[in-house]
Amino acid sequence: KGSNSTAYSPVGKGSNFDEESQISPLMANSTEQQNSSYNNQTQSILQPLQMMDQQYLQNSQKHQPQQTQQQHQQQPIQNHKPIPLPKIHNWQLLSPTEWSYCRNSHQPKPPRSHFDHVTNALVLNMDHYCPWMFNTVGYFNYRYFFNFLCFVTTGLFYGMCICLRPFLHLSGWAYRHQIRESGGYQVSLRQIKVVHHLKKNSFIPTPDERSAVAFAFMLCLAVGLAVLCLAGFHLYLVLSAQSTIEFHGNCAKRRRKTNGVPWKNPYSVGWRGNWQFIYGKKSRSGFGGMITGMLPSGREPEYLPIPINGTLVRRKNFGGAKSKKVDVEMGSAKDKRVG
Repeated sequence: KGSNSTAYSPVGKGSNFDEESQISPLMANSTEQQNSSYNNQTQSILQPLQMMDQQYLQNSQKHQPQQTQQQHQQQPIQNHKPIPLPKIHNWQLLSPTEWSYCRNSHQPKPPRSHFDHVTNALVLNMDHYCPWMFNTVGYFNYRYFFNFLCFVTTGLFYGMCICLRPFLHLSGWAYRHQIRESGGYQVSLRQIKVVHHLKKNSFIPTPDERSAVAFAFMLCLAVGLAVLCLAGFHLYLVLSAQSTIEFHGNCAKRRRKTNGVPWKNPYSVGWRGNWQFIYGKKSRSGFGGMITGMLPSGREPEYLPIPINGTLVRRKNFGGAKSKKVDVEMGSAKDKRVG
């Protein structure tokens, strides 16, 4: 046991080979074999993966423009915001002659009536609250409001016509000639010289009248155009049997068609009948009757707030004992109807 010949050797007992000389070639051979086998295995695994990668890149390059187009097509859909639904009021869901209940005044609500939050009253055929009239415009005073617009427009344009010729002579040869004739340019600044109108043309303003003429003309022109636009809008409402509230509520209905038939206002009886509804029966007899119907008077509306079966019905006991009575209970007219 103590001799060197009996030392452990991987070859076998009793071998005289050196230990290092025997182990190193064996380890080198084993590592080469392991490396070669590992390389073969990795190549066998990586080759199909590389082929798959190449095929994926080729397919991605082919489908890349199609995907970008789909993305561009889907992008506005993703960014598209939902269209808000129009606000619908309770009165828009009712029929033209249907009654309802007013939750503000706790009263039965007739057709075409609305609650006014300024005066806290339920107004029949309410149009709007007018601060110039200090009242709510409705069934009993709409004629006065429309007359107010027409008379104000006429008065403003009349004032504009009066100021037109003096306004055109505010500067120019005639204005300077008038000052020279009065000796206005020969006076010192401390003295006051009165400039008189020329006998030939009295429409030429004096220096003291220039500011007033210019202000009056511009004021009448600006306010007259504004009131004219408002009067034209209400003239359209009169001839189409609508109020301002109904006009805004019927905007969506006018764009809608039922079976290809455009929407028709159920309260309209033709433009002549609609004018007669506001100004009475006498206003229907030609253009002169329309003008005389617009003259100021204290008479009440002649017809009911809504037409029945497409015709205007006169109010009960309207005009005293001479007019025939009309039974309008339950929406039925048993006597004369005017259409």
